Amino acid sequence: MEWAKSMVGKKSEYNTPRLRLESRSVIPVAEREKMRMPSPEGIRRLHLRFGDHCCFCGIPVIRKQDRERLVLLYPDSVLWGSGEYTRHGAIYAMSAQYDHIVPHSRGGQSDVGNLVLTCLPCNCGRNDNTLEEMGLLDPRKRQPIECVFSGWDGLERLLL
Repeated sequence: MEWAKSMVGKKSEYNTPRLRLESRSVIPVAEREKMRMPSPEGIRRLHLRFGDHCCFCGIPVIRKQDRERLVLLYPDSVLWGSGEYTRHGAIYAMSAQYDHIVPHSRGGQSDVGNLVLTCLPCNCGRNDNTLEEMGLLDPRKRQPIECVFSGWDGLERLLL
């Protein structure tokens, strides 16, 4: 949990942009696309495309509904309280997230073409910085990274 928390937030030492662009225009909230999360079909397509792995670091990810089922089935092992420090650290870090390549705060749309599948630390670690500012390659233009065997299914096989 400490590792995951160290990656999250604007004060994290790990998410400092490598490059500061002169024009960092943030779009006013009222002018941003209202829908921020992908549709259920968009989520399904993102998981299929990236194979239930974070497209940046390759860690296996777990969908929200699978995490909720794990918590119900194993309440003594998979803790999930209301506060971050009352949650199971690995499940927290492996939480599936849907990250905007062009940040939502900077005018990025919430369609599948602008979204990628990430783990929580990679999603939160970039904040509202662009890929260029963070020195990252566009994961949509390369093969998905898998740091674990390719048969990972987000623990869905345990929940059938």
